[in-house]
Amino acid sequence: MFHHRSTELHYWNGSTEAPTRAKSQKPKAKNRELFHASSCSLFVLSTSCFVAGRFGGIMGGTRLSWLWGLFLFLPVFVLAQTGNNPSVYQIVESRMRFPLDPVTHLQLPLESHAEKPIAARIYLQVLKADDKLLRDTMAEVMIEPGPHTLDIPWPGVFSSQSLSDLYWYRLHYRVVPDGHELPAQEGIVQLSRIIPTVLRLQVSGFKHPQRGSTLPLRVHVDDPRTGKGQGGVQVEAEWQLEKNDKPLPVVQGRTNSRGNLILTMKVPGDIESEPTIETRARQGAWAESQSVGLELQERYSVSLSTDKPIYQPGQVLHMRALVLGGDNHARSGGTVTFIARGSEDDVFKKEAKTSEFGVAQVDWEIPQKIRMGEYSLRAEIASDYQAFAAIRISRYELPQFTVEASPDKPYYMPGEAARVQINASYLFGQPVKRGKVRILRSGTERWDPDKKDYEIEDQILQQGELDSSGKFTAGIDLKKDFEQLGDRDYLRYQDVRFAAYVTDLSTNRTEQRHFTLRTTKERIHLYVLNRYEDSAGPLDLFITTAFPDGTPASVDVKISAVQPEPLDGLPQTGPSRQEIGHIHTNKYGVGHFRSSFPVSSHNGSQYSDTELFLEASDRHGNRGVHSEHMWRRGEEYLHITALKTLLREGESVNAELESSEAEPEIYVDVLGGGKLLGTQRIQLHQGRGHVEIHWQEEFRNSILLVAYKLDFASERSTAATAQVLFPELQDLDPGVRLQQATYKPGESALATFHVRSPEGKEVRSALGIVIYDQAVAERVRSDHEFGRYGFYYNDLRWDGYNHIAGIGYRDLLNRQLTGPVPPDLELLAQAVLAPGWNGQNFDLFLESESAFDQSPSQVFQSQISRKLEQLENLLKFNYSSSFAYPKELAELRRMLSASGINFDELRDPWGVPYRASFSTRGTYDVMELISNGPDKLPNTADDFTALTIQQPYFGFIGHKIDEAAREYANEGNTFAISKLLPGFCRKRELT
Repeated sequence: MFHHRSTELHYWNGSTEAPTRAKSQKPKAKNRELFHASSCSLFVLSTSCFVAGRFGGIMGGTRLSWLWGLFLFLPVFVLAQTGNNPSVYQIVESRMRFPLDPVTHLQLPLESHAEKPIAARIYLQVLKADDKLLRDTMAEVMIEPGPHTLDIPWPGVFSSQSLSDLYWYRLHYRVVPDGHELPAQEGIVQLSRIIPTVLRLQVSGFKHPQRGSTLPLRVHVDDPRTGKGQGGVQVEAEWQLEKNDKPLPVVQGRTNSRGNLILTMKVPGDIESEPTIETRARQGAWAESQSVGLELQERYSVSLSTDKPIYQPGQVLHMRALVLGGDNHARSGGTVTFIARGSEDDVFKKEAKTSEFGVAQVDWEIPQKIRMGEYSLRAEIASDYQAFAAIRISRYELPQFTVEASPDKPYYMPGEAARVQINASYLFGQPVKRGKVRILRSGTERWDPDKKDYEIEDQILQQGELDSSGKFTAGIDLKKDFEQLGDRDYLRYQDVRFAAYVTDLSTNRTEQRHFTLRTTKERIHLYVLNRYEDSAGPLDLFITTAFPDGTPASVDVKISAVQPEPLDGLPQTGPSRQEIGHIHTNKYGVGHFRSSFPVSSHNGSQYSDTELFLEASDRHGNRGVHSEHMWRRGEEYLHITALKTLLREGESVNAELESSEAEPEIYVDVLGGGKLLGTQRIQLHQGRGHVEIHWQEEFRNSILLVAYKLDFASERSTAATAQVLFPELQDLDPGVRLQQATYKPGESALATFHVRSPEGKEVRSALGIVIYDQAVAERVRSDHEFGRYGFYYNDLRWDGYNHIAGIGYRDLLNRQLTGPVPPDLELLAQAVLAPGWNGQNFDLFLESESAFDQSPSQVFQSQISRKLEQLENLLKFNYSSSFAYPKELAELRRMLSASGINFDELRDPWGVPYRASFSTRGTYDVMELISNGPDKLPNTADDFTALTIQQPYFGFIGHKIDEAAREYANEGNTFAISKLLPGFCRKRELT
């Protein structure tokens, strides 16, 4: 008879009940610790009892050969049945799957080497990232001999139908065979690794569409684990409206083989200013959704003008604002707030509505008692769109005569002196025959603390008197000015400021005129317009040449690359410059240079230093040189270049695409008048591609091409723009006709207006009319040399483009093309538009589920920190108290064991032991605990550092030195480091 001691095997049954004894008894458990029974200790204990019984009771009479047989058999039997022995059965995690359709179920692959089926119970748990239990279940199964996959249905396990919610859940499984002969097996698997298909929905488009326009949504569906696009996925999009709003149709489609789809949404004309579009990608009963928030706030351009820039107390100031919408049309019915502000606070504020022509106006009667000085005026609409103006309030006297200064040359070269003619004449046209003249060189500004203002220290150069014709000629020596100009290459010229003061001896009144004399070192000036700022791409530049007075210069230009300074400070080898090309600038002084020559010096950062040396010359012997430094970004690039910039009605838009990537998929959107007019998807090959957009009736004025490659992982897009123009006459013709040019005091003046459109058609319009005194204009000019007169809208004319040869963006736009565009004009247009800015708003949104983009270390940081907190605190305490810290694994085990922590029992979120790494970085000893990550394999891409502890390498020595220094200072004793640190010095081999 065999005597067998009963031993309990505890496990968790996966429910709210306590751990259960197999098949029968259910003793209460003290905690819900997971699955810690040891089948090895169970079997050894049972076998030991059996052997003891045989020896103690019925051993006498048993043959010795039987006993030896037992001892020979026992080790083999025990080794075959103890521990997690894969020789009987094992779970193959690499083939485990968790399909979600049509019913959620687990496919659990096993391999059994037993001769008979094994009855077992399987306990399953779904754990959240914080280790909290989401769902659990249990199934009774039979493990058949050989390879076998168990199918365990688990309907209703997930309450959410979103795949991103499941992505970071984990499955904890435990297989417990019936009886006590075979061990239990368990593990933790990341759900994202065993769900067959995971969809990531990514949506992009324009952030600021206009009401009534169309909005294409770029949809991309892929598997976040591989990045591979998923074809044939049903995607739908709909506007999220208020309950009482009329429903709008759902837009839907299926992704192509690359996982891409364009859904075209119609933006309702009456929708709210910040609407939301809900997009969904469906896979059976499962869906992944993205909410896209748009901003449809109206965009405005505002200009503010006054009837004059200087006023006296008691006068009426007329303010006028013109408000245009994003489509450059007048905006009526808008509320404009006009504000006047002094040095400390607002002194005037009033609102006005814009008319049908977008005009709002108010009058401010300036108080008699008001502080003299400058005031700022502001007109704003919708708080975000403002325009500004400046005025001065003072008790001024109007001038009786004006002063003019006329240099003999537009610019001066070294060695040349200037001759300036001063002319003084009364406002009614007669010369000032008796007057004194002073010529001053304008000095630097100096702050006067008493007057609390800046004063300019001037230097008197010449004095004299006017002749009978009201003229005076002065010679000015510029030698010192050329010395200041020096050899500074970036300073091509210098405008030296002077002032001429004339005192009318008949009235003793003085008026002034400021003038400048231009000094320059060279007769040809060179300027570089860097088209692209990425150093990875080709060098693509516009070079402009001009004479010092701004006149275009058509010249030859040689371009050389300058060898960068060596980073190691050693002397350069080879020539300092290498010629890389020639160009000839056209009649507008414009040339285009493109080169793939490697001219960048990469300094170990994302930026590089590029230096070019330019030399210009013409057939008259004029020369000029210039060095151009450019900081260029060393990153991936995308360029789009229009083949023609100036186009006529009916012409298609053609552009070339160039990318640092070989085979990217590029979107090209066409914008005009603040609206999206079209879109195309272009597949580049070997980094090159071509796009053609056929002419549409909406192609007028400025058309912007926006090319971009979406990168949802970094939540940004690589983008490039190109602009083309369909020029047409822009300005209204007011058709002003005066009855006569001269009037006597008391006569009525009659002016007629016949306003016509650029096409010559009569149009309704709003007129702003102001009559001002020439003396007021002269007072502003002579006192401040600034100011604008009458109602003006120049604020709307600033465009951020280059101005070359006196031609800017509006000059190109306000041009009627009647035939083929001359090549020189086309090149000029390309250079003017090179900055690529035209005020159109093309902000892109990139929406993607953030859960897919997180790393395991981010998701499980809280859980890991909580479980390793005790270890971290212990090691930090040991160092702070005794400077002890581990430098190898055995030392770490001993240190933790002394405090009751078993390092080998620490597990990462997937039940795998941590790996300890020890290293020295700079002046620190570093210990790291490394997790194998969700794949459970070491040295793979998903490994991450769970904990880093670093301590100063010389911390102990520093402490002892400080201690000895304090003792020495207190007691005056001499000391030796070797005596204070004998053990440490021997260990570190210090002397």
